[in-house]
Amino acid sequence: GIVTLLIISPIFWWNIQNGFVTWNYHSERVEVRQFSINTDDFIQTLIGQLFYNSPINVVLSVIALIYLFRHTVILKSKYLLLLIFCGLPIVLVVTVISLFKPVLPHWSGPGFLTLSLLAAYVLDVKAEAKNRKTAPAILNVCTGFILVLVVAAIIGIKFYPGTLGSKDEQNLGELDFTLDLNGWREFNHEFTRWADSAKATGFIHDGTKIVCNKWFPAAHIEYYTARHNNLPVVGVGYVNDLHQYVWLNHLRPQLEIGENALCIVPSNVPETPAETYKTTFASTDSLRSFTQYRSGHAVRHFTIYLLKGYNGSDEARRFKIK
Repeated sequence: GIVTLLIISPIFWWNIQNGFVTWNYHSERVEVRQFSINTDDFIQTLIGQLFYNSPINVVLSVIALIYLFRHTVILKSKYLLLLIFCGLPIVLVVTVISLFKPVLPHWSGPGFLTLSLLAAYVLDVKAEAKNRKTAPAILNVCTGFILVLVVAAIIGIKFYPGTLGSKDEQNLGELDFTLDLNGWREFNHEFTRWADSAKATGFIHDGTKIVCNKWFPAAHIEYYTARHNNLPVVGVGYVNDLHQYVWLNHLRPQLEIGENALCIVPSNVPETPAETYKTTFASTDSLRSFTQYRSGHAVRHFTIYLLKGYNGSDEARRFKIK
């Protein structure tokens, strides 16, 4: 317990200095206010946990727990008990919360990772009992499953013809998770050509700010595009949308009153800048749109907007939870 307190002390101290914003944010995500059971969220969480943590690993972990509880002598090991009490509670808590509130399946990932050590232990015990010197066949199945999954994922991300998400032009590609991993470098090449031309005419310059109201896609825009073109990304919005960009803003040039800025909107993360920034900028103009293709099919649009006349009205809400 003392070691844990020492490790988390910087997190605790930072929150004291920042109004416990982490606590406030995450309490909004997990606090259960109404105890009405939502079976859809519960089923989604169960299926999500199963596939996020590998179905084979999850099944082996469950079998290991059953084996350990049946062989109570083994539970006298303080090491096994430590793993059980570190891993099982977080899995159970996340699963129970999903009955009443939407959760993300990866929240219980550390629990399943810990329980997988128990599965490895039980496999080892059984191997010793049978005097086997080779790894159990199930481990070869696990390895094969992961390899097939990785290869299939790479092929799907790179070459799937079209999008797994929305086909509507206004939000083309929405909910297609493969687009998080595809097309950003290609967009940067297109954007850089446009930015170089715009700089040559004086329309923009090094240091022109790119505004975003959410940490995603702000982080992608910054990593793949903005930093290559010397265009700082600035967050304008609420803390639970901007996350770390609230604090990154203090390390970067501030938006000045009356200043213009750019805004890049990928269609898979749809946003209407004229509506989103109507209280912080005087007007919004659409400048240029780029289309991403995969295997000859359009999968996403990137639209560049010009936001004119920043008025500074977002400063008061920066640290507020919506």
